Amino acid sequence: MFDLKATHEFYTEILGCRVVVETDTLLEMDFFGNRIVARLASSRLSKSESRIGLGEESFPVFGLVMSWKDWHRAVDHMNYIGVDFKVAPYTTSKGTQEESAIFCLYDPSDNILEFRAYRNI
Repeated sequence: MFDLKATHEFYTEILGCRVVVETDTLLEMDFFGNRIVARLASSRLSKSESRIGLGEESFPVFGLVMSWKDWHRAVDHMNYIGVDFKVAPYTTSKGTQEESAIFCLYDPSDNILEFRAYRNI
């Protein structure tokens, strides 16, 4: 269920997003240079085709590609404020050209946000 107050707090206080428009049923934010809209709906919309797979588990995600340095700063901040991770921070393919880092969070409406960085980008 959509909770406007909890959604507002999560995106502004935890992630640092800026609210652009807010009504009783809608919250539009600047999501790190992208527009994201949280809207009260009578039912859940179909899930995104974008999926992250971890072993046997796979789930739909929306997210952000960050610089390597910003990703590590974000992890430090999330740990400092005690955020519960859907997927705890980890890196893959260490020491290779494909080395990447990832963590995932739930927003208040149980959407999964993925934060990823590539060492060589």
